Amino acid sequence: MSDYSWLESNVGPLVPIEAVVTIPNSLNVDAGQQFTLLRSIERNLEQSPNVIAVTSCLDFLPETNLPVDGELAASFHDNLATVSGAGYFNVSGMASHWRLTAHVTARGNLNYGDVLRDLRASLSADSDFSLHEGCTVQLSGLMPLVHEIQSQLLHDLFASFLTAFVLIAVLMTIVQAGFVAGVLSMIPNVVPALALFGFLGWIEHPIDIGSIMTASVAMGIAVDDTLHFLTFFTRRLSAGATRTEAVYSAYKHCGRAMIQTTLICGAGLAIFALSDFIPTARFAWMMVALLTCAIIGDLLILPAILLSPVGIVFEHRRPSRELGCMISPPDSGFSLRATELINSVPPSSSAADSTTSQV
Repeated sequence: MSDYSWLESNVGPLVPIEAVVTIPNSLNVDAGQQFTLLRSIERNLEQSPNVIAVTSCLDFLPETNLPVDGELAASFHDNLATVSGAGYFNVSGMASHWRLTAHVTARGNLNYGDVLRDLRASLSADSDFSLHEGCTVQLSGLMPLVHEIQSQLLHDLFASFLTAFVLIAVLMTIVQAGFVAGVLSMIPNVVPALALFGFLGWIEHPIDIGSIMTASVAMGIAVDDTLHFLTFFTRRLSAGATRTEAVYSAYKHCGRAMIQTTLICGAGLAIFALSDFIPTARFAWMMVALLTCAIIGDLLILPAILLSPVGIVFEHRRPSRELGCMISPPDSGFSLRATELINSVPPSSSAADSTTSQV
């Protein structure tokens, strides 16, 4: 960044926007009219508050107070073929192509997408350019390319986040044997990303590619803790525990492991926060923040959902009270119901009497 500042202070702005003007040969526009058109487009670009300077083949015209038309324009136009290697002029079989370069600063918080839209709107409203029907101007160069790449990456990353959400939600629905239970179990995995990115948007903090790609990664890591907690929770429900008892047991069994997992993953990624490459450093800080939010969601939001009225959808594995329940481990503290076992023994058999007395 310091190198960029030095170059822009001592050399010039570093971000180019190329405007390629195409004039078909069929229009029979002479050299003077072409130069007039280019001068109009150049002035139009210079009027933009974001454009610092404009470079074109007009900078190589001879310094004269006379209008550049007639024989002077024709002579200069003919000589352009010998300097076309500079890249400002090219002649194809059907048209002439002129290049103008608008220079924009690389510093500051410029939205290059807005800059491109403003320049396109300004050029389309140019009265001199509209007089030459068939002429076209196209904005090209490095900056529009980077803008399009960033837009496509953001679109793809958002699509990947939605795809990951749908696939994980389907998996959680299958594991929890219920659509509502599967959707509810995804809340702790989505809330951290929504909360953190919402906060960054609220404080108007810039988001780059390295930051936005953390959403899908963090959700993939957070769902492991969610599944761990829910698995032990449903096991306790199947053993006959209440939801409160099952949540308490899941805390005792899974809480320490979930915290250790977060600390290990966070410490491994935090080392990249020391990188001099800013996107890598932001990726590390975002991952640590998202993992912290994820563990809060799994240890606070998920139990709150399980203990709330909607948590009843997770009780699909609880055995029926009419059919009795499974025998619990000795240290679980759950009552043992043996009524069905006793009633199932035939009373006429001596062996049955012995079995009954043992029970």
